[in-house]
Amino acid sequence: MWLHKQLKEKWPIIIMLISAALLLFAGFQLLQYYGNFRAESALDEHLQSIHNKIMTYDYGVGKTDSPEETKERARSVMTELTEINPDYIGWLTLEGTEISYPIVQRDKEYYLNHDFEQKVNSHGAIFLDGDCDVEFPVWLIHGHHMKDGTMFGGLKYLERVDYLKEHTTLYFDAGDGNEKYQIYAAALIDFSKENDSFRSFHYEELPLTRETFIQWQSNLKQYAYWYDTECAKRLEDISETLLPREILVLSTCEYGTDLQRLIVVAIRVEDD
Repeated sequence: MWLHKQLKEKWPIIIMLISAALLLFAGFQLLQYYGNFRAESALDEHLQSIHNKIMTYDYGVGKTDSPEETKERARSVMTELTEINPDYIGWLTLEGTEISYPIVQRDKEYYLNHDFEQKVNSHGAIFLDGDCDVEFPVWLIHGHHMKDGTMFGGLKYLERVDYLKEHTTLYFDAGDGNEKYQIYAAALIDFSKENDSFRSFHYEELPLTRETFIQWQSNLKQYAYWYDTECAKRLEDISETLLPREILVLSTCEYGTDLQRLIVVAIRVEDD
């Protein structure tokens, strides 16, 4: 009885202490996130300045460099960024958006919480899947879906088909100058729905042969919420050769569940 009375009297104080602790924890988390955001923003600006200083042309619009000059510039970017991080393999840009980042590769986990300078940061870096060999025809590229819009946070706008149709051009520079890609498919994948009657599209099972590529492509078309059928002929052509880096898959988490992904898929095309 006495103990019950003591607890009853102290209960408001206990509630206040718990609330204060939770508030302090939330404040710490917010400060930590803001610190990571500031660090990532400063790093992005620095890396962009290196890239833009060297690659002065505007993706073919008013470009005056010869192919040889372009490749020389691209090699200079590769040299400078590789000196900062030996894991650097190329630069990715989604035209008309804020998505313009260096791509790195190490393993499946490291760059989930390390930035381009290999410092711990919850924003991570944009990275090529650890199981993806550079000779693979399909390259799977991961990035966090950050609420502040950085990394692959901007991919969320591609869920609007009207916006997607206006932003279908990608560029990837692996050290020889920009290669142009056209987004032809976008899909929301939910691995939680996998059961006997429904098999989610395992887009991470990258195809290595003509047969597996055709099946992979068929599954993609089935699950896509947007698909450009005009690319069909080109897909048939590349299935016969399967050259390296023919297809880029950009993948990021969705906020429905931990098992949801948003992917956009682009095919390499000839520059205009």
